[in-house]
Amino acid sequence: MNQTLDEIRKTKGVKGAFIANKNGNVAASSGELKNIPLKSMAIDIKNLLNDKSLNNKQPERFQFTYENGIIIIHVLKEIGFIVVLCEPNALNALLRLTMNVAFNKIKKDKNILKSITNA
Repeated sequence: MNQTLDEIRKTKGVKGAFIANKNGNVAASSGELKNIPLKSMAIDIKNLLNDKSLNNKQPERFQFTYENGIIIIHVLKEIGFIVVLCEPNALNALLRLTMNVAFNKIKKDKNILKSITNA
């Protein structure tokens, strides 16, 4: 799991990444995240994903763009989510490809999914 997050983090423009379970508990993290309140962010994301106004039509990916950076959230249905924190100019084809490969790797690895669930 950490190796997969490290692969994402090594992509140009990525500050860090973390994985949390559906309860908002952080399972793993990588990158420049020491000053980021991961637990608070994970709980806010969990609450967003549980919002009834979505009518059970939860997207697989969210993206929030701010002046000082981008937050990308990939949803692991019924398990949790992956959050990638990027610099403002980070969105590019290599980042998307790296994230898609990592996301698919995590979705297929039963050991990683179990670790996320049990975090």
